[in-house]
Amino acid sequence: MKFGLMTQIQMPRPWEAETERRAYWDGLDQAAHAEAVGFDYFWITEQHFYVEIGHSCAPEMFLAALSQRTTRMRLGFGVILLPCHHPFLVAERVATLDILSNGRPNSASGGAPPAISSRASGSIRRMGVASPTNPSKPS
Repeated sequence: MKFGLMTQIQMPRPWEAETERRAYWDGLDQAAHAEAVGFDYFWITEQHFYVEIGHSCAPEMFLAALSQRTTRMRLGFGVILLPCHHPFLVAERVATLDILSNGRPNSASGGAPPAISSRASGSIRRMGVASPTNPSKPS
């Protein structure tokens, strides 16, 4: 049996000037400590536009930083929101993490983000990615 952790970089209120910075650094410290005590993997979600529960809009950056603090634990994307990213960009970022971490990434992908993410970012329309909410590419 293998054990691991997952984070969303949560930031419950009340907030202070350093809350977000501290949340990221605490997440890195927790993950490094998890490896030190024997945990096998660490996953992080991709979240956009959530006030308190999802401040991990660039999980590949977090995992790249974590790859430099750990040596054996698997590093996972807890769903890459494909409609928010060009497929080549996703492949390049996972491949770069693969190089930086010496082959430790795991990934999962989702077909559609929550409506708030796709509407707020406009990414589905801008990127020309076909999806259930955008069956045709922009003209």
